Amino acid sequence: MIVVSNASPLIILARAHQLALLRGFFGEVSIPRTVYEEVTTAGAGLPGAEEVRAAAWIVVRPDPSNPDEAAKRACAGLGLGEQAAILSLLNQRVRFDRVLLDDSLARLGFGKMQA
Repeated sequence: MIVVSNASPLIILARAHQLALLRGFFGEVSIPRTVYEEVTTAGAGLPGAEEVRAAAWIVVRPDPSNPDEAAKRACAGLGLGEQAAILSLLNQRVRFDRVLLDDSLARLGFGKMQA
């Protein structure tokens, strides 16, 4: 199973020293470049930064390009990491099975896109 994640689940699990649970549950964890930068660059020195950088099993993928307008509108108001994770799932270049989102607004918006 391949999952795409936004930043918060990675940070929270790294803080609890449980980041490897994602590998055990899902096998491959992908994150868009925006999420990687949020955790490792903007979050340098904070919990999760080094753990994510060192996790060879986390695949960093390019941010989705040319998302359709309906998807972009549905993601309006979300953080850049949430937008990138949702748009990656919808992009279909890589077939993701799940998306990990901690933000209730992001989950609600994603649910509406799937309806």
